[in-house]
Amino acid sequence: MGGLTYPIQLPMTLPVSHDPPVRLLMAFHQRLPLHDPDLLFQAPDRDLWLAAAYTPGEQTVLTALDLYPDMAVTFTRQSALGRRTVLNRPLPRWARWAAGTLALLNEPSLPPLTGILAGDEPPGPRYEYTISLLFGALWHEWQRMPYLPGDLTALAERVRREFVEI
Repeated sequence: MGGLTYPIQLPMTLPVSHDPPVRLLMAFHQRLPLHDPDLLFQAPDRDLWLAAAYTPGEQTVLTALDLYPDMAVTFTRQSALGRRTVLNRPLPRWARWAAGTLALLNEPSLPPLTGILAGDEPPGPRYEYTISLLFGALWHEWQRMPYLPGDLTALAERVRREFVEI
């Protein structure tokens, strides 16, 4: 990952009409008490947020606060390609949406992060699908590449086929 320094500044996407969930910010500060989020990002047209700190190394650590508040899932690009955590355990279904999206979009990639997902999306298939939309939009923003909703939908469908429903 040549030349990147920490912290990396990415424009925060904060819609005018919404604030991030307070429980998301509280959970972030409980898990990373010495850090402010480097990233606060909302999935386009959905109510799912990511609060994250960039971390050196190769591991991404995610917690889905609305699904499993006490479980963090850790993966690398390599382990994500095998649908496994760094401990060689199967990725939970919700985490396959994030890991698959990041694995498919890795060149060039986002830096590894420790993040928490939370919002008012209903648990289930819509929540999981929205995770892929969120990470797809985040990657496009990171690359400063324009995108349309159809681009994110196509990516999420590819993730569903190649990483989730196998």
